[in-house]
Amino acid sequence: MTVVVIGLGSMGRRRIRLMQMMANAPEIVGVNRSPERRAAVEKELGIRTFATLEEAVSAARPPAPCRKRPPMWWWAKTQEA
Repeated sequence: MTVVVIGLGSMGRRRIRLMQMMANAPEIVGVNRSPERRAAVEKELGIRTFATLEEAVSAARPPAPCRKRPPMWWWAKTQEA
């Protein structure tokens, strides 16, 4: 399975690192408009990156996007149960 992470700032990089630690980690590709940020993430995390979502979908054919949420959103979800 391939997952596209849209946005390669601190939250995007954290989500990628967490997914890479999974036992059956999916292939991960990233999307960001900044060439500098893409280059840094490719070097730091070893993933393919693209400038647009269209490029990523065309190249990687992902079945699922990864939508990022702030940590407090996830914490609040744990309190709803």
